[in-house]
Amino acid sequence: GPSSNIGTAADSGASQDIPFLEVSVVNLGASGDGQSDDTEFFEKALALIHANGGGRLLVSSVGVNGHFWIRPINLTSHLVFYIMENVTISAIPQATRWPLVAPLPSYGQGRVHPGPRYASVLHGAHLQNVTIQGQSPITSILDGQGEYWWKARREGRDQYTPGHLVEFVHSQDVRMYNLKMINSPYWTNHYFDCDNVHVKNVHVYAPQHTSNNTDGWDPDSSRNVLIEDSYYNGYDDCVAIKSGWDCFGIYYAKPSVNITIRNMICQGEFAGIAIGSEMSGGVENVVVQNVTFLQANSVAKIKVGNTRGGFVRHVQYHNLTATGVLTAFPIQIDMFLYQDHPNPSCGKDWRPSTLPDIHDISFDGVHGMQATVSPSKSIFHFTGMREQPIRNVYLQNVHFPSSSSSSSNLENQSSTVPPWDCRGVQGFVRNNTVTPWPPCPEFQILSQEEPWHPRQHRISIANVLEHVLPSTLDVHVAAWVLMGAITALVRWTRRGSCTKE
Repeated sequence: GPSSNIGTAADSGASQDIPFLEVSVVNLGASGDGQSDDTEFFEKALALIHANGGGRLLVSSVGVNGHFWIRPINLTSHLVFYIMENVTISAIPQATRWPLVAPLPSYGQGRVHPGPRYASVLHGAHLQNVTIQGQSPITSILDGQGEYWWKARREGRDQYTPGHLVEFVHSQDVRMYNLKMINSPYWTNHYFDCDNVHVKNVHVYAPQHTSNNTDGWDPDSSRNVLIEDSYYNGYDDCVAIKSGWDCFGIYYAKPSVNITIRNMICQGEFAGIAIGSEMSGGVENVVVQNVTFLQANSVAKIKVGNTRGGFVRHVQYHNLTATGVLTAFPIQIDMFLYQDHPNPSCGKDWRPSTLPDIHDISFDGVHGMQATVSPSKSIFHFTGMREQPIRNVYLQNVHFPSSSSSSSNLENQSSTVPPWDCRGVQGFVRNNTVTPWPPCPEFQILSQEEPWHPRQHRISIANVLEHVLPSTLDVHVAAWVLMGAITALVRWTRRGSCTKE
């Protein structure tokens, strides 16, 4: 499975040889006094390491205050960026001192505004074998000074998309260990078109309600990513897996593949573990396991829209625990979150040639009976498109309190909202292993003895006709759609699977 492959690949990068050279920014003249701009000394250290073919950049509090201010800096390959104990590196909160960089090729513009975007605090492109490492217990801090940027956006004074705290682009063998990352101007960690990324024991913080788009980790068109043993407390998604935005993501055509997220604690106002909404290049082979949610709007959220295109397939959720407040649908796969709202740089009338394709999504072991749920939201929210239903969703051992229970909902009031909201979806539920019960009719109930695997099941024509076709459809159109459904079923049958590859 993806988790075993990723763990081996990501961990192996740490053993790669780095030519021995240790350069201390303090020895080069950095003041670390919490007031001066020390950027030039970091850049001098990086230049020496680059000339040597690699080495270790040391940021120490020995003999200084231990608080270093920097502008965004460009890293180099074969680098260990080592932040020692009781050291804080802060970004200078002044837009004129942050360079602008070109938009990413799969976005075509900044995520917030058309045109370029600001560079990230620590960044690099086309790098190999880079480690950003602190000491444990964690007192090594990267501070993005995000309030400067969040306030500008709240007041409408922002012109360009803010930078990230850390961004790697077109890079491989990236590792981040034993860090506290706070107040990122935008997404905290962005890995774009990277291969072999390992994150371990990293804690991300941003203030609730006042910070904007402070995701914890955003693997984006990347491969073989392992994020583990880490903590998030912020005001957006804990993890959001992406792969480009509408026309640019489709043209760039690089999916996020082999992503493992495990042994995490997530606390935030928005999604726990999200896929999307920018997923136009595709997402596949994702494993999410052993994650605890202290707060979220949804534990698991796959969020797309009709302008995205792309696909999400082969996603597994195992052993998730929700103990806090869930303000929206605890489990959500929604193809309508971003309807008719394309990337502005694609043109307002742009539409993809194919609709988003979501299939083979499994939930096995989601423990939410201690969570507080909203009485105005269903527990299970699966909404696919009639023309492109969500296929092969599987649930087993998934338990949440009913939203109508007065002791477990946010407003402490009864609810008339049904616990299951299903449209344009087809799936399977293990008998009497899911709460609230029963499931919606779009889900076939499997006995305890009946084995399950996505490839062993085929979509029922009756199920498609009953739950996908509108009842008022013109008879000629209905006949045309039925012919298409029969053709598709024959094709799937020949493949021995209901999975469309």
